[in-house]
Amino acid sequence: MTDLMELASRVEAGIASRELEMRIKAAVYGGVALQSPFNGEWCIYRAGTTDARTGKIMERPRLIAHADWLRDSYMTSADAAMQLPPGDECWRVGHDADDPSWFMAQCSYTPEPGKMGFIVGRGDTAAAALTAAALRARAHQGTVHVEQ
Repeated sequence: MTDLMELASRVEAGIASRELEMRIKAAVYGGVALQSPFNGEWCIYRAGTTDARTGKIMERPRLIAHADWLRDSYMTSADAAMQLPPGDECWRVGHDADDPSWFMAQCSYTPEPGKMGFIVGRGDTAAAALTAAALRARAHQGTVHVEQ
């Protein structure tokens, strides 16, 4: 929970970086974001993946994503940010009533069956606000997206 909350705070601070993007992707989709010792780029590694050639489970961490493979930034792309809210939860984004130069997003989460809560995120773009709110909602709900 702390990791997702920390990432949400960094998104709200508005300091975009490849490292932040990869940490968000690793936190949501599973894996560990590490800086490559070869070229300094940020990558996501995951152990327990299946080798496509042999069909065996690999125990050593395997590269599953590279910063150059990011198509859209969670900080600036609404399409990327819309992939982050947990499950079938609802969300909305608009200008912040207190400061119209900022955006505010609300994202729902289900703390327990039959109950619904809302989490708020702010950002200098609509995508950043939704990203922050979605990361907080995931932290409270305890969900990690699993790629099929």
